[in-house]
Amino acid sequence: MLKREIAGFEMILLVLASVAFSFIMGPEVCAQTASAPSYCCEKTTYGAKCVNDDEDKCDSSGSFKSVPTSCETTSYCKEGTCYDSEEGLCMENTPLSVCDASGGTWDEREPSEIPVCQLGCCIIADQAAFVPLVRCKYLASKYGVNVDYRTNIDSEAECVATAQSQDVGACVSKQEYSTTCEFTTRGECRAEDGIVNNKNARILRDKDGKAVLEYVFADETSVIITDKDKTAEEIMLRLASGQIKK
Repeated sequence: MLKREIAGFEMILLVLASVAFSFIMGPEVCAQTASAPSYCCEKTTYGAKCVNDDEDKCDSSGSFKSVPTSCETTSYCKEGTCYDSEEGLCMENTPLSVCDASGGTWDEREPSEIPVCQLGCCIIADQAAFVPLVRCKYLASKYGVNVDYRTNIDSEAECVATAQSQDVGACVSKQEYSTTCEFTTRGECRAEDGIVNNKNARILRDKDGKAVLEYVFADETSVIITDKDKTAEEIMLRLASGQIKK
């Protein structure tokens, strides 16, 4: 009976000791597992700007700011559009402090909502860029050409196609018994992509819209040059049957 009482008393002491140990060690364990708060560094010691990192990684020199929160919630690292008035660039998703440091003008709106960032087609010789007007003026000045800016073109694809139509080359015109060759632009000659007998083709037309020359891509290694669809069809049949060696 005495042994049972002693054993029971020892069990109670063991439970009490375990509880006391947990109480003593608990705060210390929690302190070890808790992570340090992330700081929004306007500039880090390794040169990055507006990133979240440990406090000791934030550059404390000068007037650079750092607060224990996400950069998205700060005023100095809030993202918006940075406008470079010298080169006419509109850079979206740029932090306020980064824009200020580069000498730009910051705006919280999207580029599409800012008047000076509206896009148009800038023709530079035989090249094109879908950019704001100020950017077009900068490029024209850089390359020594006149400003050719078109606001009636509202897509980059149409802008590039417009520039390509100004490519200069030979335009062949065929009328009855005579054939003439004129040095002019692609747009004036009316060269266009087309389909001839289910094959991709480049079709050269005269000023009246009549096809005068066709470049038909018969397969990966063969290009048929002709002025008639029937001729192209006949050659493709012979290629398919092996009558013509490649």
